Amino acid sequence: MPPTPIGRPPSRQDACGVPVYNYDKWSIGVEPSLGMLEPGNVEDEKMGPLYPPREFTYPFFGKITLWNYLIRYPFLRNCSRSQISRQKMIYHCKFGEFGVMEGQFTEPSGVAVNAQGDIVVADTNNHRIQVFDKEGRFKFQFGECGKRDGQLLYPNRVAVNKMTGDFVVTERSPTHQIQVYNQYGQFLRKFGANILQHPRGVCVDSKGRIIVVECKVN
Repeated sequence: MPPTPIGRPPSRQDACGVPVYNYDKWSIGVEPSLGMLEPGNVEDEKMGPLYPPREFTYPFFGKITLWNYLIRYPFLRNCSRSQISRQKMIYHCKFGEFGVMEGQFTEPSGVAVNAQGDIVVADTNNHRIQVFDKEGRFKFQFGECGKRDGQLLYPNRVAVNKMTGDFVVTERSPTHQIQVYNQYGQFLRKFGANILQHPRGVCVDSKGRIIVVECKVN
């Protein structure tokens, strides 16, 4: 059981009877449907309910949205031995520098990971998408400044369709559109220019549907 934080009395107990304290962050085991145990965070919103972040991204399984509270699946609990423990972040690698050459960025705004573990970066002010392997080694890039098919104008977020490997890219003003490229960076289609306003966040669900957040229309 973790020590009591100084000056902060317990707010409640979890399902195993372990005291939980206001504003503490702990790591917790999260088990997706494929059975691999992954670390996640759980937070206490002052005197409100305990809740996990509602989205977890797994390198090989994509994004999983959770609506469950702490005491329900998929969180693992063992009343004889708590699953909650402190964890330290483990440094893996870093890559990139300012510039316009391969492997350089001027404003890396969005990032995604595909099923192979490749890291996909929206390099906004260079008007391109760059793809790196899981160690940060450059693989390829696509896009150039412009409004024609296959060109990009300030791409700011990117997502990956886990079923097809397609890249889904949002473009901010002035185009306000979504572009879709295949796993090799070849243009497939675009949409939304006459519908969307400042599309920003984007993801693809398990059925291949593209979900977009518009940042200035609430």
